[in-house]
Amino acid sequence: MKKERLLARVRAFTIWQKNGFLPWSKPKDKTKNGSFYKGAFDSIPFLNDDAKRTFVHLLLRPGYMIRDYIKGQHERYLAPLTSLIIFYAFIALSVLIVALLFPGSLLLS
Repeated sequence: MKKERLLARVRAFTIWQKNGFLPWSKPKDKTKNGSFYKGAFDSIPFLNDDAKRTFVHLLLRPGYMIRDYIKGQHERYLAPLTSLIIFYAFIALSVLIVALLFPGSLLLS
């Protein structure tokens, strides 16, 4: 039973790696969540799923992501300049936090 589940998950990962999405997953519901509209943050690149999807796809399937972007699937990923700025800011912030928490651990001389 466990071997079958593992094989199914490996197959699902392979399908995701080729396509960038799982074809049998349900689309997200963009209706109201309580008294707040869920789609209000869709235009902000930091708060929607585009940044997370771009980062994960860059790590796990970089060649496929670039191919998808060139083919015209721009709406699924962050724009290249936006992602560059976001990821560099994140790296700079993490280096700053490490330097403040552990002084002397980063030798930046």
